Amino acid sequence: MRSYTDDEKKFMTFITEHAVATNSNFARLASDHFFTTGSRPIMLVIDEGKRVLLLCSKGKFHDEFYKFINYVALMEELESERLIIRIPQRNSHYFVGELGDSYQRPAPNGATDFISPSTGNFIRSDNFETLQNLWSTKTEALEIIEIESESMPDLASRLSNAFSSVVYPRETLVNLVRNKFRNFEEIRHRETMTVAIAAISVTILFSTISLILSTI
Repeated sequence: MRSYTDDEKKFMTFITEHAVATNSNFARLASDHFFTTGSRPIMLVIDEGKRVLLLCSKGKFHDEFYKFINYVALMEELESERLIIRIPQRNSHYFVGELGDSYQRPAPNGATDFISPSTGNFIRSDNFETLQNLWSTKTEALEIIEIESESMPDLASRLSNAFSSVVYPRETLVNLVRNKFRNFEEIRHRETMTVAIAAISVTILFSTISLILSTI
């Protein structure tokens, strides 16, 4: 088992603390508890995974995408290593990020607003390049990257599947987090050393007592 980065450890800890007690779609769960306000990119999956929109901070796509795709790869690795259980769900669309709790409302111009009640931020379906706010004139310009299954099937599939399921941690992952990410060999070595030290301590104690008694 390889070593994990601090970000990966935080994400795995989040799974063991939150996913174990819910049947919520993981995209919503991760958005509510891990991908917090201001996290980029905001990902929108539509047409049941046929199109993926990545909404990044203007001019920061490469940095933000690099960090995000690492979480995608981590989800794939956790599944392949049998550390999580994933139950696939079909969704026509879903967000990952600060709009993860959004609901739809018809816009005055006939488009659709995707509104996050927790932040007041929303995006209009005819203007994904602008993140707006219900309570002020504040707007944020975003850079939009569109990935279609026809042109980039592998990447579209990876992104749309990464967070689209109900996810549960397996006992192996729970134990790994509980043991502060020490691998199983390290844990066994630590247990063996503890037993050996205890045995040596007991031997020294009895030897000392025997020596004292022999001099009385």
